[in-house]
Amino acid sequence: MGKTALEYFREISAIPRPSGHMEGMRAYVKAFAEERDLEHLEDSVGNITIRRPASAGYEKTACLMLQGHMDMIAAKVSTSYHDFETEPLTLITDGDILKADGTTLGADDGVAVAYMLAILDDPALKAPELECVFTVDEETGLEGANAMDCSALRSKYMINLDSPAEGVFTVSCAGGKRYDITYTFQPVKRRGLVFSITLSGLKGGHSGEDAHRGRASANVLMGEILKRIDSSGSLCLSSFTGGSMDNAIPSYCTAEIQLTMDNIRTRHSMAGIERELEEIAAEFKARYRGTDPDLELSVSIRPEVHDYMCSEEDTKKIIALINGLPSGIISMSDEIGGLVQSSSNLGIVDVYPGKAQIVAHMRSSEPAEMDAMSAQVEACAKAAGATWNIPSEYPGWALQKESRFRDLATEVYRGMYGSEPELEIIHAGLECGILKGKMPDLDIISTGPNVWDLHSPDERLSLSSFERVYDYVVLLLSKMDDDCGL
Repeated sequence: MGKTALEYFREISAIPRPSGHMEGMRAYVKAFAEERDLEHLEDSVGNITIRRPASAGYEKTACLMLQGHMDMIAAKVSTSYHDFETEPLTLITDGDILKADGTTLGADDGVAVAYMLAILDDPALKAPELECVFTVDEETGLEGANAMDCSALRSKYMINLDSPAEGVFTVSCAGGKRYDITYTFQPVKRRGLVFSITLSGLKGGHSGEDAHRGRASANVLMGEILKRIDSSGSLCLSSFTGGSMDNAIPSYCTAEIQLTMDNIRTRHSMAGIERELEEIAAEFKARYRGTDPDLELSVSIRPEVHDYMCSEEDTKKIIALINGLPSGIISMSDEIGGLVQSSSNLGIVDVYPGKAQIVAHMRSSEPAEMDAMSAQVEACAKAAGATWNIPSEYPGWALQKESRFRDLATEVYRGMYGSEPELEIIHAGLECGILKGKMPDLDIISTGPNVWDLHSPDERLSLSSFERVYDYVVLLLSKMDDDCGL
């Protein structure tokens, strides 16, 4: 008998697999296929497909694809020293909840990997021919799916296993675009007091799945702080570090600024500046008391000479750029209540000697609004004298109004759960849109177990939901026999 899905999840949690570092995970999946003498394909970017032949009595049903991505978001609490590239995750079981110690859990999308491995390893499985597709680097812009050559695949149906809510079938998703913006400057040397400002304790989360929750972005708030301080006296920016992923709402940010004594005198003493920051902190706490109750703003001060910092002019341009870029919810859907139609996430801001780098990830189900956000980004970059490139862009997945496969999936769900599944359109990117574009005849649903706070160190998986959804997927496959009508 093969291992359970939970056993596989624990195994892959010991393999470092942040986006861009798939070597160990790919080697594990290939070894799995070779040990079981299963046909497998690997393309030029590292996507792996494993085939399992149809069970007896299922030969007439078309091939079905199970699909998910191997990489995970590498986010951790500010006090963690975890190295995602070399260290295994430390898993913690708390009743029905599985989480990691101070880091993301990797249920997004370790759930899919574990499900597929367990299904492929099940000697009693009854199912049509399966193509299990393990993609790379989904979290950095769906890069694996974008580069995937699907010409050798023969699936007609597909279950994407990258949705975080039991009882919900995702049937459509938004498209997205990432901008990488670079501003270069000549560092200057200046004497003055250095203020180190840190924002911490924010909730963070997935910039698409959690966009409607109105959570604070540490990068956006820090930009507001710098703008307000600079409005009453010039300052020089020494550093700015916030966010680690373009599609995660940044929960932590720190910036260092230098103020001259003249600047301090305009605020009537150093205590005046500290009081000003305390007032801003109190305002932020009140503004986000419902979404980010643990928000903290801390300040330390030291006299220092910095050889590498922005001039006053460059500082103003960087602050204007950060504050001018679109951020947060841009519009809500007129047709579907509570659905975000367009949003933009200021995922990464990194200012260091000679260079400022900003990464923005925009999402929209309305092409005209995506164009408008793009125009705003490019206008802000031009005004600052910055350059930009678009390393990733992905299409949305349009709703397929008639779906025989979705009808069968609903019927099986109804029989198992005694209720109807919810059909959902999400404000996030899924690989479904890309694969549908490459394989237009695919009939797709996306589903998965209950996972909360994706892309944040609070990510949690319900173990009971994990088991139920696995059983549901296996049951659905068993219903796809030669007489099912597909």
